[in-house]
Amino acid sequence: MLAYVLAQARRSLVRTAVLGLGILVAAVSFSLLTASVRTTRAQVRGTLSSSYRPAYDILVRPAGAQSALERGRGLVQADFESGIYGGITNTQWRQVLKTPGVSVAAPIANVGVVYPDAELDVPVPQAASGPGEHLFRFHLTWSATQGTARFAGEEPFIFVTDNPDTCSTPFLQHADPEPAYPNTLAQAQGSDESPFYCFVRHPPANGKPTCYSFDPAYSDSANQCTVYLPLIVHFPLLVAGIDPVQENRLLHLSKSLVDGVYLGETQTYTQADWGPDVPVLLSTRSYVDAGLTIAVQSTNAPTNGTLSQRLAHAPLRGAPTAAWTLLRGYRTTTVGTDALNSRALYTAVIDGLAGRGEAPNIFSIASVHYGDRAGVLRPQIVPDDPSAWTGGGGNGGMVDVPINNVDTHFRVITRHDPVNSVAGAGYATFEDVGDFDPTKLPGFSPLSAVPLGAYDPAAATGADPASRAALHGQPLRPTLNLAGLLTSPPYLLTTLAGAHGLTSELNFSGFDDAAPISVIRVRVAGVTGPDKTSINRVKTAANLIHQRTGLAVDITAGSSPAPQTIAVPASRYGTPPLLLHENWVKKGVVLLIVGAVDRKSLLLLVLILVVTAVFLTNAGISVVHSRRREFGTLLCLGWRPRSIFGLAIGELVGVGALAGVVGLAVAFALSATLGLHQPAWQLALVLPVSVALATTAGLAPALLAAQGEPLDVMEQTTTSRQRSRTPRRLTGLAWANLQATKARTVLASLALYTGIAALAILAGISASFHGDVNGTVLGDYVSVQVRHSDYISLGLALLLAGAALGDTVVLSIRERATELVTLRVNGWTNRSLAQLVSTEGLITGAAASILGGLTGVTVGLGLGEPANPVLATAALATLGGILVAAIASILPAITVARLPIGLAAAEA
Repeated sequence: MLAYVLAQARRSLVRTAVLGLGILVAAVSFSLLTASVRTTRAQVRGTLSSSYRPAYDILVRPAGAQSALERGRGLVQADFESGIYGGITNTQWRQVLKTPGVSVAAPIANVGVVYPDAELDVPVPQAASGPGEHLFRFHLTWSATQGTARFAGEEPFIFVTDNPDTCSTPFLQHADPEPAYPNTLAQAQGSDESPFYCFVRHPPANGKPTCYSFDPAYSDSANQCTVYLPLIVHFPLLVAGIDPVQENRLLHLSKSLVDGVYLGETQTYTQADWGPDVPVLLSTRSYVDAGLTIAVQSTNAPTNGTLSQRLAHAPLRGAPTAAWTLLRGYRTTTVGTDALNSRALYTAVIDGLAGRGEAPNIFSIASVHYGDRAGVLRPQIVPDDPSAWTGGGGNGGMVDVPINNVDTHFRVITRHDPVNSVAGAGYATFEDVGDFDPTKLPGFSPLSAVPLGAYDPAAATGADPASRAALHGQPLRPTLNLAGLLTSPPYLLTTLAGAHGLTSELNFSGFDDAAPISVIRVRVAGVTGPDKTSINRVKTAANLIHQRTGLAVDITAGSSPAPQTIAVPASRYGTPPLLLHENWVKKGVVLLIVGAVDRKSLLLLVLILVVTAVFLTNAGISVVHSRRREFGTLLCLGWRPRSIFGLAIGELVGVGALAGVVGLAVAFALSATLGLHQPAWQLALVLPVSVALATTAGLAPALLAAQGEPLDVMEQTTTSRQRSRTPRRLTGLAWANLQATKARTVLASLALYTGIAALAILAGISASFHGDVNGTVLGDYVSVQVRHSDYISLGLALLLAGAALGDTVVLSIRERATELVTLRVNGWTNRSLAQLVSTEGLITGAAASILGGLTGVTVGLGLGEPANPVLATAALATLGGILVAAIASILPAITVARLPIGLAAAEA
């Protein structure tokens, strides 16, 4: 029998080579795909392990602090702590700290925002360069949101004169400036303030002119004659209390100090006559987007009399209106501009705080509430509340605030007033004990970053070209608007005891001093990665914390940033509508990815194995069908069916073994080229896999061969058929041929049907996997890592499906050689024959592809995959199958055109 097998292999060398090549491709591809999936899976698990643990494993918030949006989507809001002012007691914090498994429990107690002020001196260009009188007007323009929002500020004047008596005229002493803030947030104006800062130039002494000012902002003595505008600026600073020991264990905060000393664990405030004096660490970084442009304009001298004479005769009654009408009537020339960014403004304020700056009010700012429409978050606008700025401490019962606060509000503001002290109206002061740089804190994987609310600024990026253009490619940052969309992190850090000095009812009103802590960030001991032990440790600690305290608990271990799309409406002062992406935190991403990767890897391997087996089975059946007369002859010569079975399967096993030997070399070469880290023993499995595939796939063909009859030797390759009507078109003839040879048609379509069904399922699984894990930074990264193995799988499915169809059609042509040559003898052109065969292949391929796509949809939905990716990928797979059928028909079309008439005679 062995000699007969070898002889048949030599006589049918092309058929043997095609079958061997199919087994070789299938075995090597399956082995390499297995290696690729395993390599990718190992890389993904390595990524997940290194990114599993963020800065803290558990986030603890007051009961009810989680928004409905967070609960519904499994998210943690980017600036989750910005609107939380207390809610957790010191007792609950200590319970969390003593929970088994907890190694760090770092609290943050948000106190509120203070508005210290500072003075900036803006020089007047060449103000004292010549004799006479000079009047300078200043145009102040504030900007925010990358310059899209602009606010017109006050218009102070500086008057420079040689005459000391000029500055004592009634007009200069009593004329009130026009209100700078014509809205409900108007900054208070004193009743006797003048629009002028009046400087008197004295004769030069020792060649250097000197100036004298009646304005209280300057000393009552002569100095070098440089004239400045004393500009008062305000900057919102969030104050928060921490536990220095726990904070150091969590983030090594002491290592970020650039000046001074770290806070002591027991360091507290001092109760002064005016109120609490609180020790703080000052942040050296400002993340606010704000700017101030100052245009200095010189007025032209009046034509009738000096300016001082005109001003001296201005009526006192209605003086402010008269003054501004008079002054704005003069033509001006811009003589200089100056620009201050947020860094300059912030530096001036913190320099003032270093000398124990004062805070007459404290403000609490609520969280932003979002609506959800079609997956896009829309912040809800809240109305301005003038009571937040009036009736408290400060200037004449008003609160000095930056002009930016007139812009759109997304947050509710609550003011906390000082309690009268022994010195009168109370206020807080701050003692700068040290400065810290937030950028020096330890870094964490960006794939699993969680908000470090005490140190990270909130930021959002443009989500569409229009928004990115409006922001000039820069992220959206917090502004000086206290009620804006984004908020700044705390700039002043004190101890929990120091924060108590601010929230105590003895100093400021409206605080919940019994529960001052806003959030607690927890790290669990013994957590190393996404292994079962670590996961159970975190879950156990979280459950115990919730059971013992009743607080809201979020597990952040295994989480990842998840950009949320936010549609921000146009603001009142020029910012256009913006579509933004803001990184919130998606919980449980690592566990989701681990499960999805494992499930997807198993399904990929099973489906590729099925496609490979069907391909080989189809090829074997095609060979047996083409050799049925040969097997009938052997039966006539006395061969038993068992011998026929051994002959058929022996040929397949022999071809499989030979393909496996060749495949060993191919597998090792491709593994090295593709960088697949696969052990040699696994690559050596190509040989047994080839034999196993050939054996398994050969069972059905061998059984079919063994069931043959001696009369098969008399069966013609053509099939007699009776048609009710003669086809008039080539398409009709092709359809009639397929109906007349149903068994062969089914055989030809079986492989493509299986391949397209598998392709649809594979694509659906891959799309579902990417849909499951995409939408987070970690998921997007992993999705890129695993995508190449998906492409290999899909390419292999298409290759095998096309090869199976082409192989079957070619064998069909050889069987029908007599029929096709007869058509050519009767006048059919080679082109017509090629069109007939191609049409048959396209009809077969289209039917198989449609059925395969429907099967893919049914199986995909049955596996619980989302409908949208399953339907979309099934449709693409169906179209791909039709394309493959068209390509697979090219070789048969060429073959039929080259059929020799002698072959037909031989077959006959």
